[in-house]
Amino acid sequence: MNRERILEVALTMLGAVLLLIAASDKQPYGFYMVLRLVITVGSIYWAWRVYKAGQQAWTWIFIAIALLMNPFLPIRMQRAQWETIDLYLGILLIGWSGYWFFRKPLTRQESNFARDMEQGRIWSEEQKRTREWYRKSAEQGDAYAQNKLGCLYTIGGGKDDPAPHDDTQAAFWWRKAAEQGYAPAQYNLGASYSRGQGVPQDDTQAATWYRKAAEQGNASAQCSLGLLYALGQCVPQDYAQAAFWYREAAERGDAQAQFQLGALYDDGLGVPQDYAEAYFWLDLVAAGKLDTSDSKQISKYRDRVASHLTPADLSRQQERARKWLEEHQAKPQ
Repeated sequence: MNRERILEVALTMLGAVLLLIAASDKQPYGFYMVLRLVITVGSIYWAWRVYKAGQQAWTWIFIAIALLMNPFLPIRMQRAQWETIDLYLGILLIGWSGYWFFRKPLTRQESNFARDMEQGRIWSEEQKRTREWYRKSAEQGDAYAQNKLGCLYTIGGGKDDPAPHDDTQAAFWWRKAAEQGYAPAQYNLGASYSRGQGVPQDDTQAATWYRKAAEQGNASAQCSLGLLYALGQCVPQDYAQAAFWYREAAERGDAQAQFQLGALYDDGLGVPQDYAEAYFWLDLVAAGKLDTSDSKQISKYRDRVASHLTPADLSRQQERARKWLEEHQAKPQ
């Protein structure tokens, strides 16, 4: 049990006690004003807290409580009516405190099972279990689970599973995790904006979220941001910036970035033209696990670049690529 949760529950229980005191007997006017302010502030906090956890129904409940109790635009009612409201709100907050205090995160076994079962077309019952375990943790604000739940919505359920493919829900959960600074979700949300899937197509938003993820070292986002700079899409065309972000991703093993960086060196865009450097990066891509058609095309491109090199230069770059692959296969980036 973390201190934050204990403090949240303790303050909420304090608010509940004040409501029950107000419901039990007549109090000074100042007491009611303080009570209204305490409950309003507390309800705004809880609305924000449960919104971040993805609990939309409770978000609206706490917003309604804040509007009802706010001391700035007070609602006028008879004292007997307020006593009834105070009583029920006090009971509600006690119940909520108990729920929040005793709610449990995923067990290690459940979390490991969910991660193991997230890929491929699995038995529908296991898909349901996987999604529900992620949902439990996602609703408690866990960014990893929120991101994975979004990914599951892009897959959809099998024929015996009623859960549909839902890009809107995917984007919803990715945003929850992205706003917490989780880089994979920031990349996924950026890709959603780029494709217009689950959100309106918006290249500016795509660039914003790609950059947030790229600055945290997410290779896919770095490559995507590099592509935006190369195309001049929602950012000024800047091949030097494109090369910078491609290199960041390429050094983390992103094959697409390695190819694009090699092409920039071949053409001398954003970097000095350097056939040896171009060959090095293209050789890494050609050595990777690619579709046969892609492998043939990349190998043909690499061999064309190789024609500009002396046998000694070619041998040095091949040895360099071999060592790079050995190091990065032993310790994945």
